[in-house]
Amino acid sequence: MNPLDVGISVPVNAPDKADTVVVLEMNDQNGQIQADTNRLLQPQFPVETLRAFDGELHGKGLKFGPGKKTDDVVMNWTKPDEFVIWPVRLNEPATYEVFINYLAPETCGGTFTVGLGPQILKGEVKAGGEETVLLGKVTLAPGDFEIKVAAGTVSGDELFRLRRLELKPVAKE
Repeated sequence: MNPLDVGISVPVNAPDKADTVVVLEMNDQNGQIQADTNRLLQPQFPVETLRAFDGELHGKGLKFGPGKKTDDVVMNWTKPDEFVIWPVRLNEPATYEVFINYLAPETCGGTFTVGLGPQILKGEVKAGGEETVLLGKVTLAPGDFEIKVAAGTVSGDELFRLRRLELKPVAKE
């Protein structure tokens, strides 16, 4: 825990299995609750999933798909200067394997990068369907940073249709 975090303890068994509500009453002198909008990555979780719908789109053409289970994507990725970011933070150092999941119909193609703070992983789109690809491993220091998926080159009608990134913690040696 640090000054940016709040811990909440709840019973193991919910008082009402169908509809239990947790209410937080805040005493703030200004009537404004201040919050850190960066997502906290927690290396003790088995996987951190950064869904495309939770990212910030940067580029005039990028848009979210309709959001159904099969089309929860960022689409229209046609220019190399377009990207998606997730502002995040870590309270402790962590090492992760980084996976990307995307849809790539036959008309998609190109290269991309995934930046995690100062570290950059590179990938090449494999067209033909849905792909989950291990891009590599990164060790990250505590603090605030951005995770950024960016186009390198776009060689098809669009780069791909991004669904999510997955960060899987690597056990400390």
